[in-house]
Amino acid sequence: MDSLYRAKTRAGAGQSQPMTEELLEDMYRSLDFRQDVYISSCVLRFLRRLQILFRDYPLDGFTSHVDVEGNNGVTLVASEEEAVPTLQWLQGRGVDINHVNYHGRTALMEAALWGRLDTARYLLEQGVDQTACDGKSMTALELAMDTRRNANERAIRSSIVYRETGKAGGDRRQLVRELQRMSENSGSSAMSSRLPDQSPSFFHRVEGGHLLLYRPSILLLKPIQSPQKAIATLDRGGRYPVINAMSGYSHPSWPNVLDNQLWTGRANDLRALLDLERSERYASHVGPQLLAYLALHHTLCLYPFESEEQWARLEAAKPRCSFTALITVNKPRFCRTCAEFFEQFKVHFREIGVEFTFVEEAVNV
Repeated sequence: MDSLYRAKTRAGAGQSQPMTEELLEDMYRSLDFRQDVYISSCVLRFLRRLQILFRDYPLDGFTSHVDVEGNNGVTLVASEEEAVPTLQWLQGRGVDINHVNYHGRTALMEAALWGRLDTARYLLEQGVDQTACDGKSMTALELAMDTRRNANERAIRSSIVYRETGKAGGDRRQLVRELQRMSENSGSSAMSSRLPDQSPSFFHRVEGGHLLLYRPSILLLKPIQSPQKAIATLDRGGRYPVINAMSGYSHPSWPNVLDNQLWTGRANDLRALLDLERSERYASHVGPQLLAYLALHHTLCLYPFESEEQWARLEAAKPRCSFTALITVNKPRFCRTCAEFFEQFKVHFREIGVEFTFVEEAVNV
């Protein structure tokens, strides 16, 4: 994982050479340079620089950008000391805390390997999967253990990039104890987001007496204390992944659904665009969250532009929606505010076809 080393050395390279404002401005015209600055700012936890990058270059796609080894911003930050404030900020901007790099590593695994106890605790509080395995079948628990294999990896990757603090060993031992307790409890826990090895299948009779066979592909959990929460899926056809959402705004990074804190905020922005009163409560419903997802991914409405000319140029180049999105909700009908939101959405986004299906929680519908 030497890209992390390169990111840090790049950040410090050339400091002995005079850097004029004109030269720096010219360098920032390059998307590749801005992405390099983003990577190095994550590694060094330069929060102010990250804030400026996201503010000044909102279309650069930093939230999904990865380095040559597939590390996103959260993964890079998680291996460093005192990373929680930067990690929280990146998560709030939509950087995935469950991201898996090209080696199968997650942010939790990196935090465990380097003994970043506070970071690991924060990630666990957000509901990341502590049982996930990397490309060598190592879990976060195993990477936190005091073994020769882990010590060798840290030694190889250390140099000037990583520092082994005096308390890292003790923090790793404490993390091992906490992960072991969680592992012991997870066997019977309702929080496990994995499907059982065998699951029942379901048939649905269609016209002509034919049968459709359904097999479960994903387990959608509800918080134990909030079983009334709504769940919905967005299906845009075979070219796109199915997207799931859960109502509410207090469970960011809940397994297998959109970050409802992030998408409630974006749905609230969309409410304002649709001339509806801002309301976090109404924006947190699954319908508005998924409609905001559609708007952000298939229109330019939520992106800032410097001029009408820039907007018109991008609008002309943007691919047209060739699908009708199907949103399936486990409720019997729209609530009043969601119905109002959807009516305004259809008026504003005539180019996006959307149909809602309400199935409650029945199987044979």
